[in-house]
Amino acid sequence: MQTLLGQAEWIRKTASLKKNSIGMATDFHGYELRPYACDICGACYKHSSTLYSHKKIHTEETACVVCHKKFSSKNNLRKHLRFVHGKDPMI
Repeated sequence: MQTLLGQAEWIRKTASLKKNSIGMATDFHGYELRPYACDICGACYKHSSTLYSHKKIHTEETACVVCHKKFSSKNNLRKHLRFVHGKDPMI
């Protein structure tokens, strides 16, 4: 017969195996760390808002016209253009 602690450990490991088999990111206890995954590149995030911001790098609207580096926000693109290329962007 398993002890209560041993049973809890078995439940955590079983949950971890199930989550890992479907591609969820988990820690060694089996708890989800980053349940929001990008369907394009597979990057995982803890919050849906972070995933939403990340997905913008896959579009051309936030790419540098000079060096083609991609950014997650227009503000980061503005800073890049100003400091790296010395341009004053009108975005």
